[in-house]
Amino acid sequence: MAFRIVVQECDASACGYRCLQVCRLGVLLAVPVSRHNRGLPRKPDRYVIAPRFNGYCNACGLCVEVCPDSAISLQC
Repeated sequence: MAFRIVVQECDASACGYRCLQVCRLGVLLAVPVSRHNRGLPRKPDRYVIAPRFNGYCNACGLCVEVCPDSAISLQC
């Protein structure tokens, strides 16, 4: 099963990366919002969640349940 992440509503650093903590398969990845902040010594202010290995998602739904912004949805 593949899933879709609505990046516009995701602020992973504000919620404490809950979805990353519950995903046992390591499907999700936190990435900086601004590409120009990558590689700089200071951390960017905001991170979003992106799919890392869609093919490994088993659609358990734990990431959907813990997301306070409802930014993650599962699709067939």
